[in-house]
Amino acid sequence: MGSRMYPLLENLPPDFSEEPERPAFGISPNRLDVGALWATLPDEDKAMIGELALGMLCSGHTAGIADSEYDSIAARAATAAAFSFEEWMARAEMPATVESAIRDDLGFRIAEVLGPICRGCGCSDSDACEDGCAWADEAQTTCTACVAKAEAKARDDVTDFF
Repeated sequence: MGSRMYPLLENLPPDFSEEPERPAFGISPNRLDVGALWATLPDEDKAMIGELALGMLCSGHTAGIADSEYDSIAARAATAAAFSFEEWMARAEMPATVESAIRDDLGFRIAEVLGPICRGCGCSDSDACEDGCAWADEAQTTCTACVAKAEAKARDDVTDFF
């Protein structure tokens, strides 16, 4: 990366943060393998997480089916159940085994099922930047919108210097 017109861009760290060893917004380059994590959980954690996940899955699925195929009364009740499970999830204490797995020294480990994530803004293939973006690097860790922001900041910094 870099530019003949803006040589200061040559010295920008790859994730455009001020601390190259700590990614912007705390997104770790190390992804979370949810299946591997599940295999290591104690049975009591699996029971709590499994009940919560199954409740959310069943309630959400039932709400969708009832709304499209049956009646709004069943959809309303199933939607309320889904929201109850969401509230439970928000209040539930995170098992220590999970808490320690979702972070490392570089930030939050995002589930690898999401695919590539921009470490500058958090966008992904399924949630692009508002004005659109693409991957700016082969490793798919920086989007073109973040590159454009970094280049604009570098130009502003040069302009402010003079």
